[in-house]
Amino acid sequence: MLKAIAGLLYLGESDFEAIEPFRQNRLRREALDLGKVPSGAWMCQRLDAKTSPLRELTDALSARVLFAKGQQQETEVPRAKTADKFQEV
Repeated sequence: MLKAIAGLLYLGESDFEAIEPFRQNRLRREALDLGKVPSGAWMCQRLDAKTSPLRELTDALSARVLFAKGQQQETEVPRAKTADKFQEV
């Protein structure tokens, strides 16, 4: 499954349904060096099952980063951009 997902990402595809032409075409399947090609629905289900435990963690970490970034912006000195460097206003 990881090889199939990596192959799709390498080809610039982000939709699981983009794997379907590889299921039906031997040349495309061999191009990704896949013996069996999973269906798009199967890959989506398996990936969701694997990532759901991590989703809560990444949501919490994202919230912490955004909160910290918001507090940092409140305490920073405003800066104006010049041609070659930043100067304090």
